[in-house]
Amino acid sequence: MFALKWLLMAAGVAMFGTAAGVVAYDVYLAMQFQKLIGSGEPGAAEPRSLAAGPASLLGEPAGSPSQAKAGRPIRWRLAAQIFG
Repeated sequence: MFALKWLLMAAGVAMFGTAAGVVAYDVYLAMQFQKLIGSGEPGAAEPRSLAAGPASLLGEPAGSPSQAKAGRPIRWRLAAQIFG
């Protein structure tokens, strides 16, 4: 029973650590976004029109398949190893 208590305590601490890591990563991404917006590069912060539809919000021409453009590719193999 004592070992179970410590195992659950360690799991709880690990979950809080993971949550803190996710928050820190989100703050990092927000800072990078603000840096991009303030960089003054042409096209970095163009306002998008809602009249053109949701594809224009993703930076895609109308009629193209929806595909979010990210700075880095999604690591599906790592996600499958962690959660699968």
